[in-house]
Amino acid sequence: MITQYFRSLFTGFSLAVLMGLCLLLSLSATARAQVFRWDIITFNAKGQPAAGGHAVALADNVGGSIASIILTGSGTFDISNVSNVTGGGTFVVRNFPNGAIRNSGTYQVTGLVHFEPTPVITGTTILGGLAVLAIKYSDGSEGIIVVNCTVNAPPQETEGVTTTKGAVDFWSIQGGSTLFHTGTTF
Repeated sequence: MITQYFRSLFTGFSLAVLMGLCLLLSLSATARAQVFRWDIITFNAKGQPAAGGHAVALADNVGGSIASIILTGSGTFDISNVSNVTGGGTFVVRNFPNGAIRNSGTYQVTGLVHFEPTPVITGTTILGGLAVLAIKYSDGSEGIIVVNCTVNAPPQETEGVTTTKGAVDFWSIQGGSTLFHTGTTF
């Protein structure tokens, strides 16, 4: 009976050590990565993520009413060089709830402001986190885009995108999914 107790204790301890090593390996992979890709994603018919989705956020009191912004986008950034960025996407600002278009165009990422990654999913290049990217809109206004992905994130993390456009803060996430990848080429 005592032998079985120690055998169970040893098995439990070994399992805990193995799980800890897996977590350390995924954290180590995140720490070694320098270049990351971000995507606003959609899901294909098989439920697999793919670039090409859209995200929606709301802002209050834009010219006396509520407005929404719909964004598409993807790109890369290098945490060792905050100006080494690519990407951007499209935007459409609409009155809410009637949907009348107020403004539309494209945006370009101009720099990395901050990135807080989560551990990489073991055996993949996928991870979550929060990235803050400086952007410039095609109409000349500037802002930031905050890309949130809940993969391996703490429970308080949200999924989606928020953005600013000039003095307007589209702060309320209304839909959309995102994903980060590690790598050197994309």
